[in-house]
Amino acid sequence: EALKVTFQAGASTLLFKGNNVGNDKGIQVNGPSVASQFLENEFETPATFTGSNGAFLDINGTSPLHAVDTMICRNSFQIVNSITADCIRVNYADRTYITGNRFGRGATTSVDVQVTANATDTMVLTNIHPFGTAALPALMVADAGTRTVFAGLPVCHKEVVDIFDRHVYLHCADQVYDWLIEDPKQLRCLTGS
Repeated sequence: EALKVTFQAGASTLLFKGNNVGNDKGIQVNGPSVASQFLENEFETPATFTGSNGAFLDINGTSPLHAVDTMICRNSFQIVNSITADCIRVNYADRTYITGNRFGRGATTSVDVQVTANATDTMVLTNIHPFGTAALPALMVADAGTRTVFAGLPVCHKEVVDIFDRHVYLHCADQVYDWLIEDPKQLRCLTGS
């Protein structure tokens, strides 16, 4: 790995900012990590890339030593399109916050953000996903986590909602679109005003 981090109990706040990283193994953050921040980096892969658990940035806590409160913001992920590799993997992690990134994903089954069943309260907010295929939503976030929030599109299409197959919490500026929910009367809207 270009960087493999394991925290001592009680230590916190790794700040990884403004780097250009290209390697075969990716970056792995192990638990117990607290408040790691990956900000404004360029992550690039060669054609020989295998990654850390198949991802460039692998937030990989353990049970019971989770990675908590990780921030991944304003990075550029450039995964060579001839390989299968995910940009970010979230595993044994709580409250991971992912926003403002540009994802250039690899081939075939590669996804931008892989959230495993061991992740809780992951927030994947607005990012740049420059791919216009019909399978786009399923390739943006592969979610098996608990209480994952995905607000990755300015307009949330029905296909995005369908991939979660559980409760979906929506914040709509002005309306609930009729194509989004089969029976809008069953949706309870909460407002802050």
